[in-house]
Amino acid sequence: MKASIFCFSTILVAASLFTSKAFAVEYSVRSDSGTQCYRLDAPAGVTPDASHLHDPNGPVYPNPFPINAGMAEVAAVGWAGGLKETDQPAGVSIYPNSLTNLGSKTPGGFYDASYVHPTHVERVEGPTSYFLVEMSGVVAGQHQTLYAAVLDDGRLVRPEAIPCVERHHPVMRHHAKWGGAEKKKWGGKHP
Repeated sequence: MKASIFCFSTILVAASLFTSKAFAVEYSVRSDSGTQCYRLDAPAGVTPDASHLHDPNGPVYPNPFPINAGMAEVAAVGWAGGLKETDQPAGVSIYPNSLTNLGSKTPGGFYDASYVHPTHVERVEGPTSYFLVEMSGVVAGQHQTLYAAVLDDGRLVRPEAIPCVERHHPVMRHHAKWGGAEKKKWGGKHP
């Protein structure tokens, strides 16, 4: 009995370590036209719509599974860096279900980014639960950190453009001598 209670409580603690409470992410992206700041937060009260998980040309499942972290990464990279279906190697024809480059060398997607790849994904629990995907990509020739919020049904939350605010950190000025700054006198005779 004690072992099962210990095991159950361990599972609860471990589950809380892999999820976080709802919060908004504010970040900036530097592009050729200047710096744009964004706020990314899932709107409250959005319920997952199972129709987004169905392929209109594919089979219909009675209970579609919500997306997982890996699926969220693929959706986020495709949204942030775009999908390009024309980078075909020589000898490969264009046909349905052919090669698709995800986060390729050609800039595209929401951020007009290239070489996009996920660096971290985190489950965020709140009024609307979602996966927060942190990515790295090249925008305007610079490697930058990009974000995407992917809802349980695969839809992406569009970040809100906000004014960029400079954040100044106060400079600490000390007028007293710090340890080691003064000349030390060691024991013994000095001329």
